[in-house]
Amino acid sequence: MNKVLELGKYSFGMGDRFAHQAKAQLQACFRVARNVAIENVTVAQTPRVLNVRGFPGAEISNVRIYYSTFKQVAKSDVVQDANVKLVNCSLEPVK
Repeated sequence: MNKVLELGKYSFGMGDRFAHQAKAQLQACFRVARNVAIENVTVAQTPRVLNVRGFPGAEISNVRIYYSTFKQVAKSDVVQDANVKLVNCSLEPVK
């Protein structure tokens, strides 16, 4: 069964400050994140673009972010036990 989850602008939080809560939050919401496409995102400032950590019992696979711009990126991405990729995206480090 394919379901489409539409998220409104600014409808979910991400970032380093959420990392310690991520496992419990994801377990409550998702068992699988597969074949997800996100397009045309613009971010003015962020600690890092990706902070994704898979864990047993929750698959994260084939997640793609396309044609997006991330400015003032302070840190490197963290992707562990997950298949998440940036495609045709622009990343600008902190100046």
